[in-house]
Amino acid sequence: MLRLFFTALLSGLIALPAFAAEPAKLSILFLGDNAGHKPKERFEILKSVLEKKGIALTYTDSLDDINLANLNKYDGLMIYANQTPGKPEQVKAIIDYVEAGKGFIPLHCASFCFTKSDDYIALVGGQFRSHQTGTFRVNNIAAEH
Repeated sequence: MLRLFFTALLSGLIALPAFAAEPAKLSILFLGDNAGHKPKERFEILKSVLEKKGIALTYTDSLDDINLANLNKYDGLMIYANQTPGKPEQVKAIIDYVEAGKGFIPLHCASFCFTKSDDYIALVGGQFRSHQTGTFRVNNIAAEH
């Protein structure tokens, strides 16, 4: 349920009340890496947009930060990384964190993290197999959507 809330909030389907003196702050840990998807660049883009909506992002590319004590400082964990395979205690921390009601936001390559863990793969909903690259053109027919 919390995952659906974060998805709706991040996509703008849920707005914070306009009458509030200051929007409620959500704090999200963003796990990246140093691989080809350039998560630090994506983080900077998301951070600038989300902070206007009262959502604070903190970047890490260290798997040492994936422990329950650190995760509990945040409302959610966003993963955009190819951190493989990780350690069993890191996966356990993520599973325990989500089971405690915290948010989990796996993006794109997060489906190829912790590749040796069936529990993590089940949490994400599947594991990445492959894709091709290329140039894609967007024809935006509803810019306001």
